[in-house]
Amino acid sequence: MTDVTFSMSAALDRRLFCRDGGSVRHIVVRMRADGPAAQIAEERKPLNIALVIDASASMRGAKLDAAKAASLGLIDRLIPSDRLSLVSFAEDARIHLDAVPASTEHLARMRAEVNWLEARGNTDLALGYFSGVERVAQVAERDAAMTPRVILLSDGRANRGIVRHAELFRHADELR
Repeated sequence: MTDVTFSMSAALDRRLFCRDGGSVRHIVVRMRADGPAAQIAEERKPLNIALVIDASASMRGAKLDAAKAASLGLIDRLIPSDRLSLVSFAEDARIHLDAVPASTEHLARMRAEVNWLEARGNTDLALGYFSGVERVAQVAERDAAMTPRVILLSDGRANRGIVRHAELFRHADELR
């Protein structure tokens, strides 16, 4: 067992609000786990991760930059036995990496694929999510010992495909 300390902070993305109402603000949550990283990596099972990033027009600028930064932070914490799939989505879903081992020779490519992401088009969140689920499922069929995870980074503004949050949550719950 290892000693890990978790911390979390939350703040609004902007300080100003419209006096007449109608302001849209986002809560930015930062979570951190501190502890002996090498020991933690040795103790855990290999991960089978699909990183699904919203690259739609509504993510342009700071939102996409934050998603990229979070993705690069995750890549820096992978161990060689982990596998990473990278899917970006807008009105389409693009598979940039398909179950690539997190070995030293692949890390630079993983970082480059994340950094090349650019905002484009409308948001078909369900298409992106299901593409990530499919990537993880294919690896899980071959190696059930890996821990499967789909990580979705989005502002949640779906405007194509399935757009109702309740329906998206229902699908995610069924797949869980």
